[in-house]
Amino acid sequence: MSWKENVLGSGAFWPLALRLAVPTALAQLVNVLYQIVDRMFIGHIPVYGDIALASVGVAAPLTTLLSSVTFLIGMGGAPLMAMKEGHGDREEALGLIATGFWLLAAAAALLTPLFLLKRPLLLSFGASLSTLGYAEDYLSVYLLGTPFALLSAGMNNYIVNQGLSGKGMLSVLTGALVNIILDPLFIFTFGLGVKGAAAATVLSQLASASVTLSVLLSRKTTLRLFLRRFRARYCPKILKLGFSPFIIMATDSLVLILVNSTLQRYGGPEEGDLLITCSTIIQSYHTFFMNTLGGITGGCQGQLQLRLRGRGTRQGRHSQGQGNGSPLCPRDAHFSHPVLKALRIALHLQKRYSGPCRKVPCHL
Repeated sequence: MSWKENVLGSGAFWPLALRLAVPTALAQLVNVLYQIVDRMFIGHIPVYGDIALASVGVAAPLTTLLSSVTFLIGMGGAPLMAMKEGHGDREEALGLIATGFWLLAAAAALLTPLFLLKRPLLLSFGASLSTLGYAEDYLSVYLLGTPFALLSAGMNNYIVNQGLSGKGMLSVLTGALVNIILDPLFIFTFGLGVKGAAAATVLSQLASASVTLSVLLSRKTTLRLFLRRFRARYCPKILKLGFSPFIIMATDSLVLILVNSTLQRYGGPEEGDLLITCSTIIQSYHTFFMNTLGGITGGCQGQLQLRLRGRGTRQGRHSQGQGNGSPLCPRDAHFSHPVLKALRIALHLQKRYSGPCRKVPCHL
């Protein structure tokens, strides 16, 4: 199928949902796997591998905070783009892509200097005198790739929400492959230790960002990235929609800070770093499952937005002059979206087995 063919609004819902969600879930799975492999290599550094792994765990809240910014802008703008495309507003969809790009670029420019204060931040995050030096070495290199990290993860949402989940998977796989190849080379062969691990991560993010932007700039892509189409009026809408997933990820960062600082405080000089090392390993397996599930929902998101918006518009046109209220009214028999079918069935069963109930408003 050509890239120019929009598959989001065509075909049955569930087969298409699997077609879009499976590549996205696999991409997130591989993304987590290469992070686990990255920590495996760090943990096997001779002499100080356990301390180095603890230092990566101490730095995790900052890297998680960067991910939350990609959720704020990527998951805030990409669904709006899909809705505008379903409504037929191509120009507004293109404007949302460009606005998302410039918001991510601005976020990278603002966050990178702030993270120069990494030493006091790391001390408050639970770093000990043993892990502080390694954590600073890791972050000093890792933060150089902030623009690549934000653009690769944030703009990938705009690819997936066009129905190009395979291209989105290619972007993530490219970064994962580069990281897995460069990690042992930089850490062991060149003897760079944790700095080598961070450098491999930065180069992998650069590779992933290059693939992401090449897809969005390609003439074969349905909705391309045009840098001059930035519209300031879209910024509040993007930030408003993305605020909820941003808070979820930012809260994860706060949880990591509390866990690390608590382990360091109660573990003391003898066991604090060891406990943080164990916690870092456990966190890797936690993200293994959570990111995979997040990939499934992310792959389906664009299809839901486009179909709800597109069908709602057509239904609204059909019901003009009939006093039929909202185009998404559950009692419209010919509206066949599976979610609303389930809602109609639930209302029917409640009425049948629970007696009379209040009429549910059409806008639900």
